[in-house]
Amino acid sequence: MDTFLCNLVFLHCLGCAIDTWLRLRYPMSYSHSTGKGSTCLKISAPWSVSFIQTTAEFAVSKQYEELYDAAGGACLHRDPNFVILRACMSYGLPGLASLVLLLLAFRQFAALRRSDGNAEAATAGLMEAEASRRRRWSQRRRLQQQQMQQHDAS
Repeated sequence: MDTFLCNLVFLHCLGCAIDTWLRLRYPMSYSHSTGKGSTCLKISAPWSVSFIQTTAEFAVSKQYEELYDAAGGACLHRDPNFVILRACMSYGLPGLASLVLLLLAFRQFAALRRSDGNAEAATAGLMEAEASRRRRWSQRRRLQQQQMQQHDAS
C-alpha cells in the first residue's frame, strides 16, 4: 500500500506540474480544455497509472517470495537492477519531470512579468509565439512530405 501511495503522490506532482506549465505556455488554447471529461481524466490518470505500476512491481517481486522476511513481511529483494529500475520508474522519472516542468513554468511566468505588466500585450505575445511555432511545424511537415515523395519517386 505504501508503494501505491508513494507512486500516487509523485504522479500527482507530475500532473500538477504539467497543468501549471500548460496553463502558462498556452493560456488561450488551454482554457478551452477544462470540461468535465478532461477534469475526470486528469484526476483518474495518476490513480490508474499508480495502480498499474504497483501491480507490476508486486507481480515481479512475488516471484521472490522466499526473500520475504517472515517476521516483518519486508521484502529483502537482492537484485539491484530491480531495485534501481523500480526506484527510477516510480520516483525518479516523475520527480525529475516535475522539476523540469516547474522550472519551465517559472521561466514562463518570469517572461510574463517582464512584459511591462501589460496582460494584453503578454497574451498577444504568447499567441504570436504559438502561431509562429505552428507555422514552423507545418513548414517542417510539408518539407518532410516533399522529401518522402521525392524518395518514393526515385
